[in-house]
Amino acid sequence: MATTYEEIIGYLKEDGLSFDDRRDSDEGLVLFFSKSEMDDKPEVVSIKLDEDGEFIHFYEPQRYTFLPGLSNEKVFELLLIIQNETKMLQWEYDPADGEIRACVELPLEDALLTKRLFMRVLNGLVKMMDVSHERILSMLEQ
Repeated sequence: MATTYEEIIGYLKEDGLSFDDRRDSDEGLVLFFSKSEMDDKPEVVSIKLDEDGEFIHFYEPQRYTFLPGLSNEKVFELLLIIQNETKMLQWEYDPADGEIRACVELPLEDALLTKRLFMRVLNGLVKMMDVSHERILSMLEQ
């Protein structure tokens, strides 16, 4: 069973969340949250549907940038530690531009995307990033 952007938009509207519908781009839906308690950068979460709506990607684009000169081992070790401490969270790294982003990928296959499941993944991603933000920033600023 697949989901659609319209179904997701309905869940977002029910909860009063702000979003920017960019379905014509590679980003899917882009959600904007108020500023995080940890820093003054607003939370941005993109939601992208693949496989005709049977696979959903939740991710925070451009959340961190890996700066040249930092020890790959230390940064990636910290990210793996954080990943191990949380549920669902994965990390992606693009060596072309240094982008590090957190993501949760959800295969629906023959399951329905309920509002409860959708909100758990969305809120979980944002909460996990808030909790680990200071640790990651301090590593990247070394």
